[in-house]
Amino acid sequence: MAYLREARALATATIVNYVPFVRGFLEDCFGKGRVTLSRLCAGDVVRFVQRQAPRLQPKRAKLLTAALRSFLRYARYRGDITLDLAAAVPVVANWSMPSIPRGIAPDQTRQLLASIDQRSATGRRDYAILLLLARLGLRSGEVASLELDDIDWSAGRLSVRGKSGQRNELPLPADVGKAIATYLIRGRPRSTCSRVFLRARAPITGFSGASGVGSVDALQRRESRP
Repeated sequence: MAYLREARALATATIVNYVPFVRGFLEDCFGKGRVTLSRLCAGDVVRFVQRQAPRLQPKRAKLLTAALRSFLRYARYRGDITLDLAAAVPVVANWSMPSIPRGIAPDQTRQLLASIDQRSATGRRDYAILLLLARLGLRSGEVASLELDDIDWSAGRLSVRGKSGQRNELPLPADVGKAIATYLIRGRPRSTCSRVFLRARAPITGFSGASGVGSVDALQRRESRP
């Protein structure tokens, strides 16, 4: 709490509101067992937010994500974790229309991924893209701008460019890394383009922006519906 009050200059009321969210996150990850922060991964962070945020009002959901980011930055500052897991906390939008779904449920995510035909090059690409969106909570633009040199295979890390151009390092889960590697070896067209994910049709180059990745997501969701 001293860190939040002195280093982050947060009001006491804000700190008090943060504590239950952080406690809930740790209980979700470790239960009643020993808390070992070094075992945390991006998937733990994303899954917790995806489960909790839809149950909360938008302002409370934003408070949840702010609390997690502050806690994870502090844990990294102390050396309890080495990667920037704060960057893995998904952004919770301030929806103005309550009828719009706040997210896709875990069961729907699994159904969506299972519906993709990975026998084709395009299917292997789309599977890797959607797995990145689902497991790491990346934005469409961050996936679109991902380059080959952004992946550190030996360290199992991913360097992601944020909106402001700032780079954040995230752990690369084994299943996500396998999906990307499969696409690179058995699906990605030969190209001098440095982007990881390329268009399936000419011109063979990277997506022009977030809308390209967004269209992949929307198309796969439509095709997965019964």
